[in-house]
Amino acid sequence: MLCSNGVQTTSLRKQIKRKGGQAIPPTTYRGGGILAQFLMNTRTELHEMICRRIKMLPDSPEKEAFEKDVSILFSLDNNQSLQGITAGAWLDKLQELSAPAFSKYVNKYQPGTLDVFREVKKFV
Repeated sequence: MLCSNGVQTTSLRKQIKRKGGQAIPPTTYRGGGILAQFLMNTRTELHEMICRRIKMLPDSPEKEAFEKDVSILFSLDNNQSLQGITAGAWLDKLQELSAPAFSKYVNKYQPGTLDVFREVKKFV
């Protein structure tokens, strides 16, 4: 789904089928279990909720930079790599912020703050 503010979220169901289970381990998905369905819905809902919160903010250069970095987090959100785990954890933290705290964070956002590749290099 492409939000009107430019943040792209992907349907995890489509992503899993297209990429052979990248968002959730393939063995979990192929089993067709309830857990796989729950995890897909949960992550999709999280992406959509963050997208809605971003849409409510006024336009600014900080918001544009934040949108760009969050769209990368959405595409990496999985448990298949260190970058994916980091992206998922950061998205969870963004979702936990209150509305005023989220707005304040975005208004003070510096481009590249949520760069998982830069962060992961510290551990590799």
